[in-house]
Amino acid sequence: MSARTGLAALLVLAAASSCGHDPAPHLPGAVRLAPLPSTQRKPDDLGGMPLKALYVLPRTDADGRPAGIASEDQQLALIDFVAVLDGQGGLHIQDQLHATVGAASRYQKIPLEAIALGSPQGRFSADRKLFTPSLDTLVALDSGYAIEVELGPLRRKLVYRPNYDASFYSPFDRSGEAGALGPAGAFGDGGEGGKRGSDGDDGQRGSSGMRGGDGADGGDGGHGKRGSDGTRAADGQPGDPGPDLDVLVRPIYSKFYPDEELVFVRVRAAYRHRFSGGAYRSEERNYTFHRDQPFRICSLGGAGGAG
Repeated sequence: MSARTGLAALLVLAAASSCGHDPAPHLPGAVRLAPLPSTQRKPDDLGGMPLKALYVLPRTDADGRPAGIASEDQQLALIDFVAVLDGQGGLHIQDQLHATVGAASRYQKIPLEAIALGSPQGRFSADRKLFTPSLDTLVALDSGYAIEVELGPLRRKLVYRPNYDASFYSPFDRSGEAGALGPAGAFGDGGEGGKRGSDGDDGQRGSSGMRGGDGADGGDGGHGKRGSDGTRAADGQPGDPGPDLDVLVRPIYSKFYPDEELVFVRVRAAYRHRFSGGAYRSEERNYTFHRDQPFRICSLGGAGGAG
């Protein structure tokens, strides 16, 4: 058999085998599904169970790094996933730590109340464990935002970098208190009543035993006089002046930005009454941001009271 003849034979055999049908796979029987009774829709019971390892996945940014936190952020969901390995090798998970879910979504997962979160740089809400950082930017300058995750005897620590972009801050715009309203004007005097209209003519006298005719209508009464105008209301009081500002600007450094000189700004505001000059409130805030980024600090007088 020549090489060409052998190759032709192999092609014929391959074509013949491709035309055949594979035997139908043996499938298991259908499984009957029924709703899980509500009494069984319970999370995992980890009480008394030895736990060996705790795993925590943080919320990440577009680059896959733990997301940054700005001091004016509020109600942040920081953790995507929690898992714990028990002494028998069983893995228990919780993937909806910050969600409001029903009993079915908690079935066979780590109980939400078993996971404790804490941070020295902010606070967590009790219901959905959402994080609100401290407004003081210095608390996370070198430590970052440290998040402690506890599950039974196990501990894990996550660190989120501080975000110092000036666009994440609200401008420091402050104003004095508005002035008091002016006293209302007095009401004007009431107008006089119109003159009495003239009497109507008598009706015709009726014949004996008959009703007399109706009298004519009386004339219209005169127009009453217009009441006088009320007095003008008094002017409102001027508002208090804007707060006195004491602003400190200096360079600052953070290990999260090792190759950069950052800008630190501390603002103190003292509020005083216009007439007495007495102080009635004070405020202090600080900010950290990158060089050459705009940030507004403004003191405005309070609005005058309406007349």
